[in-house]
Amino acid sequence: MTTEKYAHCTVGYPVRHRRKIPFEPRIRVPQACQERLQAILDLDHELDRFILGAEDYLRLLSDAIASNIHASVHLEGNPLPEREARRLTRESLRGGVRGPNAARSTHHQEVLNHIYVWADPGPLRGIWSGVTAKVVHAFLFTEGEIVESPGSFRAPPNVPSEIVTDEGQVTFITAPSEAIGEELAALFTWLNETGSALHPVIAASIFFHEFESIHPFENGNGRTGRALFHAYLQLRGLRNAHLCMIEQELAGNDPELYYRVLGWTDQSKSYTELIDYFLDGVLAAYRKAQRRLRKLDLLSSSLDETAKRLLIQAKKQPDWFSVRTATQWIANRSSQTIRRHLSLLVEKGALEVRGRTVTKRYRFANPARAFHEALARRIEKQEQ
Repeated sequence: MTTEKYAHCTVGYPVRHRRKIPFEPRIRVPQACQERLQAILDLDHELDRFILGAEDYLRLLSDAIASNIHASVHLEGNPLPEREARRLTRESLRGGVRGPNAARSTHHQEVLNHIYVWADPGPLRGIWSGVTAKVVHAFLFTEGEIVESPGSFRAPPNVPSEIVTDEGQVTFITAPSEAIGEELAALFTWLNETGSALHPVIAASIFFHEFESIHPFENGNGRTGRALFHAYLQLRGLRNAHLCMIEQELAGNDPELYYRVLGWTDQSKSYTELIDYFLDGVLAAYRKAQRRLRKLDLLSSSLDETAKRLLIQAKKQPDWFSVRTATQWIANRSSQTIRRHLSLLVEKGALEVRGRTVTKRYRFANPARAFHEALARRIEKQEQ
């Protein structure tokens, strides 16, 4: 991503939030927009076709999630190095949800909290509203006393609506506290109705900017907005966005440019540069993910055609399957041949197995399955 492209995006501080009710943004897309949008969709579909062994997949998945989380929390002052975020993420994905007593510090707890949201946005399916933002904020910050009043909007009266640097410079003036509910309602109405018809990157980029501009929480707005941005991508058609180190491209490489583009959008009322910036970042992250996964793709390995076809079918199965079921997938192959190929795939770490002889069952290996199941139990317990 070249800074020269955004040289004209000069910002005079303080930047002020502009009231937008109803929220009806005028969107003028940048040059070569459609080509990049289609390239992102094509790459997402391609990532879906790669099949990796369980350990390779766990490493790439946890590295991508940790990179995104680290870029987000480091931007807000969390001093943990990325290698520690990777360790926490890999251990959590392998072993299930970890409680607050597992954290060594508040900084560790913050990363653990983020893993729950970033690794599995499934609980956020459905219509989004201000309640969605509160739920995510509470999930990110309740355990560990990271911010005050997790899950609560800034409340009038006398709550500052200015963002000030450590040097005392006012950089941004947010929406007033008393307008938060109304402005968020307008934003979510747009996202659920008009935004759903747009490419997910365009809708998510505009939503993220407006969410940050409203700044509904006293602290944690950037981290909450970035978590919602990524959840939206995954839930609205880019299901493999979690394998891409998007935040490193958007905020990690050049934080000053990142904030300048956000500020320019407020001052100029133009979303063109914002969309351009986010498209470049997301596309770059997808291309890098493609190169990483391609090197480890079992379908591109020396496996024979029968084993590859078994792998493709196994990935589609929601639960355990038998040798008899697998034999029905491949014509003109004996059960003994299928059993031998399944055993090979178990050795490769692509399948897991349980039982013995005739009771033996196989399942596509998902090293994060324990995490997803534990998270579902935790959410169910909270809702009771």
